[in-house]
Formats: sequence, structure tokens, C-alpha cells
Amino acid sequence: MKKITIKRKNYKRPKRLFYDEQEKRHIFPYLHKKDATKHIIKPEESRDDLLETEQYIVDSDVHENEETHVHQETPHDNSRDMPQETESEEHIDEAVHDTNHEQEINSDVAPVQEIEIPQETIEERSETNAFTPHYIEDEPSERTIKWLIPLMSGILIGILLATLLLPSMFKEKQQEVTELSPSEIIKQNKATVVTVTNIQKASNEPIDAEASEKAPEETGIGSGVIYNIDDKYAYIITNYHVVGKAPEIEVTQGKLKEKATLVGKDIWTDTAVIKIPKGNLKKTVKFGDSNKLEAGEPVLALGSPLGKIFAGSATSGIISGLNRTVPVDVDGDNQYDWSMEVFQTDAAINPGNSGGALFNNKGEMIGLNSLKITMDGVEGIAFSIPSNDVKKDIKILERDGEIKRPKLGISVEDLSQSGYTGNLKDGVQVMKVDAESIAANAGITEGDVITQIDDIKITDKVQFRKVLFKDKNIGDTITIKVESQGAMKSVKLTLK
Repeated sequence: MKKITIKRKNYKRPKRLFYDEQEKRHIFPYLHKKDATKHIIKPEESRDDLLETEQYIVDSDVHENEETHVHQETPHDNSRDMPQETESEEHIDEAVHDTNHEQEINSDVAPVQEIEIPQETIEERSETNAFTPHYIEDEPSERTIKWLIPLMSGILIGILLATLLLPSMFKEKQQEVTELSPSEIIKQNKATVVTVTNIQKASNEPIDAEASEKAPEETGIGSGVIYNIDDKYAYIITNYHVVGKAPEIEVTQGKLKEKATLVGKDIWTDTAVIKIPKGNLKKTVKFGDSNKLEAGEPVLALGSPLGKIFAGSATSGIISGLNRTVPVDVDGDNQYDWSMEVFQTDAAINPGNSGGALFNNKGEMIGLNSLKITMDGVEGIAFSIPSNDVKKDIKILERDGEIKRPKLGISVEDLSQSGYTGNLKDGVQVMKVDAESIAANAGITEGDVITQIDDIKITDKVQFRKVLFKDKNIGDTITIKVESQGAMKSVKLTLK
């Protein structure tokens, strides 16, 4: 017989363990004093006999005078009788919790356990870990080892899953918080939208049946959005066609009624900035990123359809389309003069909504309501100026009062509308030349046809203005191809 000594490591206490076959929860303490028994293994005892006896368990309470303290920081365990279907969920929660609250036994060195075993069995026993200490219930069974390993594996898997899933669950929760209901959007932004009235055009006449057929700039009543408040003034963005030709502008909101001052305007972008005394105003709109819009996402419009009587009205819909180019009549002559770059929505937009805000589901302003199509049999086709374009216009209008663009000093018309009798199919005919203008000094005269600017062919007056106003800048030197009295010529000039 050879005597060997096995020193037990300083193990951490096990936590609550759950598995499918148990009927109730059990708290497995680290040690059980009732197992304090030695057993001398005789050579003739078979390996199977050894596995069947509970005396084979190494007991670490041999030194009964030495106390090992286990701190069980759990409240009165009323959860032992909980239904079994909740165990797997709690298993994950407690596994995560236990990683931060594990406590070690208050003993630096565990007691030494001496066991006498036959020499010839040492090698065989070591290969099967026969002398590794393990912990059993008060009534041990052969299943103990069988379920302990997969149970610990389950705990590790649970911890791993919790580590991976909890951040994503938290992120989803954050995303849910940022999305607002329509009532929350209205409550958050109602104070930022005002009614804007052109005093000269506003009247007490009843709304006539042709109101929806009139061009937006003729309504004279619209909406505006408070986007900035400083020490003295509240600044409001609205449409040019609401206030551009108004000799006097009035802003109302609830009991608020103030005369507004025009800060800046631009007919081609259909934007204008006005200001009123700050007073008790505190709320300003928050702009969203219109470059991130997607077709189908929900939107909500706030404004004053048909004027003050319906001020603060809200309508909802979706974004119906992006990157729309819509031709518009800016001078009221029933001919298209310009094309606006907008996005489409089916939210109800009516006369008076012009200059109001279109919000996303986060309560951010993503568009300035500006246009709609009014035709028999057509419903739900309205357009908003993207918020990113609006922000650019605001900075320029606040600084300069206008958006400066190159001017040739001429007026042009499409060949199909000008009475042109020549052979050209595309281009614009010069209808008027201002005296001492850039064009006049370059030799351009009435009746000339402009066919090309630099390397860009000109098809009609809308495209002509787009090229001149968007692609070219003040100070650029350009070459214009012109048909003059049946002959083609090139004219070089510097834009001012």
C-alpha cells in the first residue's frame, strides 16, 4: 500500500444551479459536513464498486474544528416553488449577476485529505479523475456527474449569450425611445409652427371654389417654422410665395400676434426668412438629415391650411418618392420658369400649409412644405423642400438677404413659345436685353438664340436657368454659342 496526499485547491463556491430534471430549486453549498468519512480502498474492490459508493467522495471536513464559511447573499428563498417554465430565463439572469458577485471561501488553504489506495490502481484512477472532489446533494445519485458537466457548460453558454444579446437589446430599446408617436410629435413641435399672413392679400372674403386651383404664391396665407431664437428675435423660415411680395407680414400663434420683418428671400428656392420680437417664445424646431430619408417612412405635417381658422392642423402620411424635379411657375404667367428639387409625400397639404414643417417619426423637421398638384382625379401628391437645402438657404439669407446668382441682363423664352421661325429645334430666344448689361456689352441682341453654354447644350429656358444659376458662379468666364440673324457665333463674357 502506498499513501498519497491530495491537496484540494481553493475552489470558489458554486452558485444556484438549475437543470431540466429537477422539480424544485436547490442551493448547493460548497461543503456538506455529513460526508466526513474516510475510506480505505482495498485492491480487490472493483472500479464499479468504487463508483457506486458515496464513501468514495473526498470530504474536506476531516478537520472538524476548522470552519469553512460560505457567504450566501440571497434573500429568503421564496422562489423554490416557482413554476419550472421560468427557470431557463432566470438562469441567464443569475449567471450574468454571479460573474460580478462571486465570493471566495474564507480560507487560504483547504484542509489536506489523506487517502490510502493500492499502488496498482493509482495510474488507472488518475486517468479517470477518480479522486477529483465534487459536490452532491444530501441524497447523492449516479446522475450527479452526468448532469454537472453539461450544466456548467449551459451556464457558460448562457453568460456568452447574455454578453452578446444584452447590448443589442439595449440598443433596440434606445431606438424605440427615439421614435415618437404622432401625438408626441405634435406636442413637441406645435409651438414652433406659426401662421404667416400677407396683410395686403388677406381678406374677409369667403374661400371660393377655385382656391385650390390658384398658384401657391397667390394665396397670401401660409405657415412658418421658428428655427432660432436669440436675445431679441425669433427667426422663422417660410416660403417666398407666402411673403415675397407682401408689403406687410403678420405672424400669429394662439394669443401671439406680431408684425414681422423680412430678413431675406429667394424666388428660385422659394424660401424666405422673417423675424419677430422674441417675447415669450422658447421653442425652436430641430432639423433632421434629409439625405437619410427613405421612401415609405412615416411623416407628419404641421401648418395652417386655409389660414388662421385651422391653425396648428396636423396631417400624416409617408414619403412617397425622393429626388423629384418639379417644374413651377414663379411669376404667375401660367408658364413654367423653374424646376424645384423636392421630395414627394402623400400627407395632406393644402393652401395655407405652405411654409409649414414636415416631421419624421423622431420629431425632426425634414422638409419645408411648398407645393402640391391640383388636378381633377389627383390626390395626395405634395412636395417638400429637403431640410438640408433649407439650412443652406437660411445661412445665406440671414447673411446677405438674398442668394446672389449670375445675371446676364436678358429675358428668354422657349422656341416653341417665342414665335421663332428658324431651323433650330433646341435653345432659348432672347426676348429682351437690359441696357448696359453683361449681355448687351458682349453683343447679344433681341431675337438671338442661345444654343450652348460652354460644353452644355441648351434645350429650354428652365434648363438655361439651371445651368446659369447652379453650375456657374459670379466671376466665371463662359463661352456662349448664339445664332444671330441666321449665323452662328461664339460670345465670351465674365459673369457678374
